[in-house]
Amino acid sequence: MARLVNAGLNVVISTHSDYIVREFNTMIILNEDKIGKVRKEYKYKPEEVLDPEKVGAYLFDNNTIKPTKITSEDGIFATTLDDVIAATNDVNDRIYYALRKQARQND
Repeated sequence: MARLVNAGLNVVISTHSDYIVREFNTMIILNEDKIGKVRKEYKYKPEEVLDPEKVGAYLFDNNTIKPTKITSEDGIFATTLDDVIAATNDVNDRIYYALRKQARQND
């Protein structure tokens, strides 16, 4: 994606994936010149990072579309995505431990 953007193409994606958002954040954060050493250490090439000025992110929530803050230090602020992931993880953990407890009681 970064190579396409850096080649001058407009790219539009829609995602619920925190992994994709986190990778975009990595590519935005690694754009800083002062981070060149870290970029090289993790084998990102200059064409694989993103200028935050070339990235737009929007939150679609409750029948609204809101632009999302993007900074070179933190990337895309996707707090709603983080809230959903935390809630999903909580439910998964409770189900897992309830099933484990039930299995122990049946032994």
